[in-house]
Amino acid sequence: MIQPHKNQKVRMKVTGNGYQAGRVYTVVRVDTNDDTLMASDSTGKTGSWVNWDKAEPAIEIGFEFLKQHLPAASLELLSAFDGVLQLRLKDEIRDQILITLPDLKKRVLQAQITLDEQNAASSVVSDQGNNCDPDGDAFPG
Repeated sequence: MIQPHKNQKVRMKVTGNGYQAGRVYTVVRVDTNDDTLMASDSTGKTGSWVNWDKAEPAIEIGFEFLKQHLPAASLELLSAFDGVLQLRLKDEIRDQILITLPDLKKRVLQAQITLDEQNAASSVVSDQGNNCDPDGDAFPG
């Protein structure tokens, strides 16, 4: 489970410690030292500390959730992708975009050259900032 946060809605996987399996609770305290949380029910009754892995997010962020919370233009754009949490452009969409690009080979090669130059420049800058003298001798010059 991803680290829960205060006020997150969680569904308990187990019964005990003041919790019922399958019920939704609101996280009221999180302990990052031992991966535990405390949560309260809708009446405000708080259970005992329970491991994070005994709870799961109560709201599933899927396409149905997004349809209720995003504008139509955003949903239309998202429909071109596979997945929700890790978007990947659908193969047929990607192929159609690539076909329409003029001079694709030239553009890809130029982008790679630019990236290589940027990486080389950043490594030179980081090397120039390194003035350590591992032998304790002064560098000549």
